[in-house]
Amino acid sequence: MLSPCDVSADELGAQYMVLQHKCSSLETTLNDASARIAILEGDTKTKSERISALEATIAANSTKIDALESQCKEHLAMTRALENKIALLTASNPQSRLFLLSRLMRAAHTNSTETVRVLVEGGDGIGKRDEQGRTALMHAARQGHVEPVRLLVEKEKGLQDRDGWTALMHAVHGNHPGVVEVLAAHECGKRDSNGRTTLMIAAEKGYTEIVAALAPHEKGLTDSSGRTALMLAANNAHTEAVRVLVEYEKGARDTRNRTALMTAAQRGDLEMVKVLAEHEKGITDEDGRNALVHAARAGHREAAELLMEHEKDVTD
Repeated sequence: MLSPCDVSADELGAQYMVLQHKCSSLETTLNDASARIAILEGDTKTKSERISALEATIAANSTKIDALESQCKEHLAMTRALENKIALLTASNPQSRLFLLSRLMRAAHTNSTETVRVLVEGGDGIGKRDEQGRTALMHAARQGHVEPVRLLVEKEKGLQDRDGWTALMHAVHGNHPGVVEVLAAHECGKRDSNGRTTLMIAAEKGYTEIVAALAPHEKGLTDSSGRTALMLAANNAHTEAVRVLVEYEKGARDTRNRTALMTAAQRGDLEMVKVLAEHEKGITDEDGRNALVHAARAGHREAAELLMEHEKDVTD
């Protein structure tokens, strides 16, 4: 091992210089690291301040959102209250419903023909519907206003409301023959949500004039039970409607092979039997029974005696 005395002054000086250089390098590295740390601390502080600002903004926006939600709930409650008031008002006074309709609907509903003409020519409100899905044409037809119907039919024909009713169906339900004559050529053949045609509706209600207008257009059509308009009229004792329909639908059978005459006989409707007997005599149902048998089995003596003249050769 060398003693300090064995190392020359030059060697010691050289080692000192090396150590001094290393220390200087370490100081530089340390200073760089300190500078970087200071920069990172500054960035961290800046980002922390930004995060705090964002948190404050979020908190403020959350407060605003809560306030908006509260306002929306208040407005919704007010809207529902207003809707309830309108519903009560319209229920107690149907005329007030007119204020909820479009200009064209109001004009059609109230038979304001010139207003309808102007609005139709300008294309104002054509095809619009109310809360029940009804158009201006339907409103006019429902009220029996012929001239507004003439003005609107080419623009709104064939449309159906939420119940599946066309303007023609509204006219039939309201028993408006004049409107039916205008609409028949445009909307015949359609069915409501129950599968009934306008002729069936008119027959069931006994609207003879309308039945006569619709029979040429919808004769022979049947409902889900296979019943024709003639059968529906007979079932509801509408003798005059039956007189019209028997010329178009005599001999038709339902899903049980029964005719209108059989139903009338079973009900004991003597007047109806008189009208139908000559047209549907001799026909039997799926069980081989004719109208005479149906009348006899139901205990309708007069109807049975009348039918004896037509069906005495057919037995149960």
